[in-house]
Amino acid sequence: MKCRFCAELIQPEAIVCRFCGAVKSDGEWRRAAIAPRPARGLFTLKFAAAAFGFSAVLEVLSIGSAVPLAGELRGGLVAQVYHGAYTALFAALFVGLWQLRRWAYPLLSAGTCVYTIDNVRYVLDRPGLRARLASEINALRGIVDEESMLSTATWSALLFVACWWGFVLWVRRRRDLLVA
Repeated sequence: MKCRFCAELIQPEAIVCRFCGAVKSDGEWRRAAIAPRPARGLFTLKFAAAAFGFSAVLEVLSIGSAVPLAGELRGGLVAQVYHGAYTALFAALFVGLWQLRRWAYPLLSAGTCVYTIDNVRYVLDRPGLRARLASEINALRGIVDEESMLSTATWSALLFVACWWGFVLWVRRRRDLLVA
């Protein structure tokens, strides 16, 4: 007997064509159901979720690192609360985006607003920025002047904010993917 869909030889008592996947039910052969393609954008959401998960892990690892606030580097409880808040935000975004939850979009929008305010504060706090650069990049002081380092840190922070807003706008356009 030949399969009526792919014309390959199959046994008369067969219930599934091993070549094309056609199925025999109630004596009638039916074409194999083709699995639907994943929706466009799912990879982007899953990749972003993984990046947020990785960011949460990095925040946990840096929980004791000092943060530039009010013109100087702050450590201790202030730094732990700061890193803890970002850990919670990134972990929640990881879960929400990975599981395609509807609440992930409002959380992403709110988190982006917080991130924007924090980065604008960071960019405008020149003494704090200088203190951070002095503690982290002291080896480059003789090679690169301080103004170049400040400019690079400022533009990097602003670029990250722009990327966050770009992702928020993309998720808004594709929020139909957030179904659960």
